[in-house]
Amino acid sequence: MGFIAIIGLLPRLVAFSMTDVCAKDDFECQHPNINQHGRLQVGRCRTTNIFHRMHSISMLDCLKECMVTSQCKGINYRSHWPLCDIVGVSEDFTPETDCVYTDISEWSKSIAGKCRVHTCNDGEKCVFDREKQKCITAYGPIPRDCSNQIGKQSGVYIIHPNQHTSMAAFCDMDYEKGGWTIVQRRFDGKESFDRDWNAYKRGFGKPSGEYWIGNDNLHAILSERKYKVRFILVDVSGNSAYAEYSNFYIGNEDSNYALSISNYSGNAGDGATDYTGTSLHGMVFSTKDKDNDLYEKNCAIHKCSGWWHRACTVGNINGKLIPGNEGEKTMHWKPLRKSFSLQETTMMIKPIEK
Repeated sequence: MGFIAIIGLLPRLVAFSMTDVCAKDDFECQHPNINQHGRLQVGRCRTTNIFHRMHSISMLDCLKECMVTSQCKGINYRSHWPLCDIVGVSEDFTPETDCVYTDISEWSKSIAGKCRVHTCNDGEKCVFDREKQKCITAYGPIPRDCSNQIGKQSGVYIIHPNQHTSMAAFCDMDYEKGGWTIVQRRFDGKESFDRDWNAYKRGFGKPSGEYWIGNDNLHAILSERKYKVRFILVDVSGNSAYAEYSNFYIGNEDSNYALSISNYSGNAGDGATDYTGTSLHGMVFSTKDKDNDLYEKNCAIHKCSGWWHRACTVGNINGKLIPGNEGEKTMHWKPLRKSFSLQETTMMIKPIEK
């Protein structure tokens, strides 16, 4: 493509502000040969070897970060977030509207400032401390779940299961060596779990309080590697028990979030069954407005909970938190305390160690 055609593409890139990226007197930087050198490839991003991600920074700052980082070969930048990926050697692209990939080798080294001629070892980046350049440790892995936050305190963190999914989640860093991603948490009854399909799809509540992480988010996390799930159940007397399943996975919405669950262990009893004792393995998700169970009634209405109901379920952790009450609508785990309402429940996941 000739120079005239390239100039014709430049107005599309105003949102990425070439003048903001380049120094005023850096003509080479301000006039990239887009197609020939691939400096700004609009509408697609690299998908592999992304070793750091930063929110709320400009494209110029993103480029500067890459310029001073030893292993960086380019950036993905999304101006509408704004979101910056620091990318190493990578050959894989994926289409993504409004995403720009920039090969860092095509940009002026002046962007790196005083670090432009300073060399660091792999895994390091150059910083200037007002007196001299020095190399510091760069970045650890992008936190794809809470197991990448080991060493930190329990609390709410942003995790990135894959290239297209980011979410806030509560990370329990204290329970059994830490690294647990909380899927569901109940303890004060302030959040209603008697919700419709779209609410369970997106998630609801706040990770700092009671919440459901969202079925789309849960699928995104579980699709990256193998996980176990653990249910922590606390009764009104403060007694705690647990049920763990070393095989746990759910499909996407097209499958109605089909459930794979097996290999129970624990002291709470197996609550991943229906009234007949048949496992919920293979069941799909049901809500009060989308009845996918095998019972003559709508189990989600009968139990006041969205869940992988079969006919229906003996573990009803999304039911009503009404301590002291008994019945099918309560938040219960029948193998443990029959249909008496529990005081607290937590559903958490963690990668299986290899």
